[in-house]
Amino acid sequence: MRNKKNKIKKRVAANLILLALLFIAPWWIVMSVAVLFLFYFKNYFEILIFGFLLDLLYGAPVSAYYGMGYVISVIAALAFALVAVVKNRLVFYD
Repeated sequence: MRNKKNKIKKRVAANLILLALLFIAPWWIVMSVAVLFLFYFKNYFEILIFGFLLDLLYGAPVSAYYGMGYVISVIAALAFALVAVVKNRLVFYD
């Protein structure tokens, strides 16, 4: 029971850190920290939420991507999928 509470506290602290970074740091720092949290936590779905929030706050349609306005959300989804595959292939990651 105590171990589960510690995991929840760490996850809430990580979410608060990302939320603070969302407002004070550039998008690439927020995404870098989110990818680190992807490796640290199991099934860190919050990266999808923070990617969407980044797009809502700072995203603009990019003509290089056919005017798509949710580029960071797509990057977050791809990072989530890629890290899931990498974690399954790593021998030392459990």
